[in-house]
Amino acid sequence: MKFLPLLFLAEALLLQWLGGAYASGFGGHPDEAAHFVSSVMVHDFLVHPGAGQPIAFAQQFYLHYPKVAIGNWPPLLHGLLALWYLVSGVSRASALVLVAVFAAATAALMAAAARRLLSPVAGVFAGAVYLALPLVQQSSAVVMTEHLVTLLILASTLAFARFARSRTAVDALLFGGLASAAILTRGSAWALAAVPPIVIALTGEWRLLINWRLWLAALMVGALCVPWYVATRGMSPNAMVGIDATAPAAFFQQAAAYFPLAALRAIGLAMTVLAALGVWHTMLRRPSPAAVPPPASATSAARRPAEWPALAAMAIGVLLIQCVVPAGIEQRYMLQLLPALVLFAAAGLHWLVTRGAPATAWSAAAIIILLTMFHVPDTMRNSGYDQIAADLASQPTPTLLLISDARGEGSMVAAIALRDRRPHSLALRGSKLLVSEDWLGRGSQPRFATGDAMRAMLDAIPVNAVVIDHAIEANQARPYHQQIEQLLQADSEHWQRHASYDITRYGQQYPHAVDVYLRRPRDGDAAQTINLAYLGQLMQRQ
Repeated sequence: MKFLPLLFLAEALLLQWLGGAYASGFGGHPDEAAHFVSSVMVHDFLVHPGAGQPIAFAQQFYLHYPKVAIGNWPPLLHGLLALWYLVSGVSRASALVLVAVFAAATAALMAAAARRLLSPVAGVFAGAVYLALPLVQQSSAVVMTEHLVTLLILASTLAFARFARSRTAVDALLFGGLASAAILTRGSAWALAAVPPIVIALTGEWRLLINWRLWLAALMVGALCVPWYVATRGMSPNAMVGIDATAPAAFFQQAAAYFPLAALRAIGLAMTVLAALGVWHTMLRRPSPAAVPPPASATSAARRPAEWPALAAMAIGVLLIQCVVPAGIEQRYMLQLLPALVLFAAAGLHWLVTRGAPATAWSAAAIIILLTMFHVPDTMRNSGYDQIAADLASQPTPTLLLISDARGEGSMVAAIALRDRRPHSLALRGSKLLVSEDWLGRGSQPRFATGDAMRAMLDAIPVNAVVIDHAIEANQARPYHQQIEQLLQADSEHWQRHASYDITRYGQQYPHAVDVYLRRPRDGDAAQTINLAYLGQLMQRQ
């Protein structure tokens, strides 16, 4: 069993490879590029001794690669990736390996808990099946916060269960430290605030409320996390596009109808039945009269493992915060409670085996679950933007304008940052340069109403290359997409179409979907100077 974490890591890496993660770009999710570029920025700050003040460095980096999102998200993932790059080098592959490490560590932690609470084979079952679930695979194919925050939420939950037994300051601080790390990875980890009260209510250990060590953990979380969230409260939008944060009841109703079913769909029918049986066995079933009673002096925490109430509290907390905080409605948020559901499923299957089911039930259950649930997430495959970045790197075109949706813009910015002699190119996003709007895309107004005004802008910066993406969904197309393409096609004196590229999105290939236009060189042109003052004015939001 000592090699089990390595076997889990091998499984995670294999599933990434089978799913095409290492052959894909940064278009698996619209937020993926922002996480990667943010981590590259932190890495570059660490390796440049003369980088200067962090804020000034970040502003300059963002001007070149406008997909930095530290502040919108907490910094732990980006910091860990930056440190990892110091060892492995900056690349998408190295970032994905670290994501696989996070996923495998979660599986190993689940296996250790199941081995102690149930049996060694239950641990292998829980970890191996967890990594093979489609939602886990999808999250393993992108460079995002999901796996790290899931690992830290699970670790802090189990740490609280340990504290509930030991009541020691060391375990309280362990819980506080892990919870702080989770919260500094993603704001949804504030769900851990629900774990202590729910565990206390489920176990009847009310005396924990007056244990100063519990409040020591809370003080630690407050000291480490609250300053960050206060300092960045104006940097993060209070809701996602399409969600009305002023109508919390409507959002709660929509989220409460979606997320529980999304979590059950993520584990499938067979595991849902086993998980329900596990909840009954570990938390609801009365102990058998024939069982040996615990000593009279034993507390209720000693009579029944605190891990099961803690895991239930973890799942409840995750569901509650996703239903209350209007951060979007996506199935990926349910990854954070999958370890609890899988462990309860392992408990249910363990109970069946101990009640006379054959030992082969473990293998049979795993096969049934994977036959009904397992598939490689082909829809996560995306590529083509890296080839565009590679070709443009050989051109004397330091200023590029990207015309696409959020997924395409991010893919291009990340690909350019990865191949660039940072900082060199300026990758300008059309969604930020050509329209004026707030963080949520509200109040959108075109900055340049006429072709002449847009041409003057291209000359004033100046822009030397324009990348136009036709692979975007129809509902993502904006008026300036067609406006600038018509301008370039009509101005053949100054612009020429350099090449067309095939793009893969959602696992589907779009031939000749991206056109690249280059400014025609003119005799006597001197080295161009970027008009940073003008560009800075255009980049400001409302």
